[in-house]
Amino acid sequence: MDLQETSAPGEPCGEPITAEAAEALEKAGLVHIFGSSFRRVPRRKDCALKDFEDSSALHCRCRESAMVCWNSAKEEQVVGGSRQVLASSCAMRRGDGKYRLDLRVNSSGEAAFLLEIGLLVQPDDGVAFKVGCPGASRPLCRGELPGKSEPFFRILSLMDVLVEGVRLSVEIDMKEDQVSLWNLEPGESSAPVQVSVAQWLAERNRAQVMSAGSQKAWLYRVVSPFDAGRG
Repeated sequence: MDLQETSAPGEPCGEPITAEAAEALEKAGLVHIFGSSFRRVPRRKDCALKDFEDSSALHCRCRESAMVCWNSAKEEQVVGGSRQVLASSCAMRRGDGKYRLDLRVNSSGEAAFLLEIGLLVQPDDGVAFKVGCPGASRPLCRGELPGKSEPFFRILSLMDVLVEGVRLSVEIDMKEDQVSLWNLEPGESSAPVQVSVAQWLAERNRAQVMSAGSQKAWLYRVVSPFDAGRG
């Protein structure tokens, strides 16, 4: 997976890059955020599927600026019980500019409907799942309201726009509060699917003021068994 920020140049996150590459990025007005910045979000102890977690089945390998990951868990009891969440360690701040994630799913199985991508706050607070349905979550804290300012914002199910084997581009505009998604199929151009995050960000701002929390968001994606994702 690959994240690129296309706002004003700042400090690069993740692995170091060469001076030549840094100069080229600066001239283009880009800040590169490496795929290696993505980390597994720990599962909470109060998660209903805690007993079905198999963290050893999540495999991630970095190849230059990209990350290849797959989930080899065998789910014999609960479909989606061994799904995992990966979140970037590089925070996105409201007003910063545009961030971009490119990814490709090479193969998926019966848990493909659980694949999703979205925004979250405070990744270190962990993640929980419900049985048999998509959506990462965790118990609400002070100031958070159900359906409005929850810590996870699911942009959409990847299956709504994903074409297996075709690269999917996700662009988050933190100035316009909008997410654009489109498939980058060779030789073809398609209109992006656009999702507004303005209301969620406004509600998160209200909740953070009440709790004196941080006004930052992180990208996340869910990796289900048989999912081989590559940026």
